[in-house]
Amino acid sequence: MPSLHHLYCQNITVEYILEERSREYFGEGHRWYELTRTQTWNDLAGEYHIGGMTFAEHTNALNKRNITKDMYLRSIPQGQLDGLEMTKEEKAAYQNPAYR
Repeated sequence: MPSLHHLYCQNITVEYILEERSREYFGEGHRWYELTRTQTWNDLAGEYHIGGMTFAEHTNALNKRNITKDMYLRSIPQGQLDGLEMTKEEKAAYQNPAYR
């Protein structure tokens, strides 16, 4: 008979860990980093259900967003770009593609 440790370890997947971390770190601002690091942001957050936009509207609506691979990178802060000794065109090309 296999040990309990062996059975438990077989059930742990990346999806399980991401779900557990979403509950454990709720509200701490780490979710984006987890999803981009594991390349699962679009799969897990590309569509979501949320209630209506008005106070009395409680019907769930499916919302979809287009998360491209370029969005997996953060923008380079403008202060960082301003400190570079480059032309304006070179700085624009240096910025991450989704934020140009």
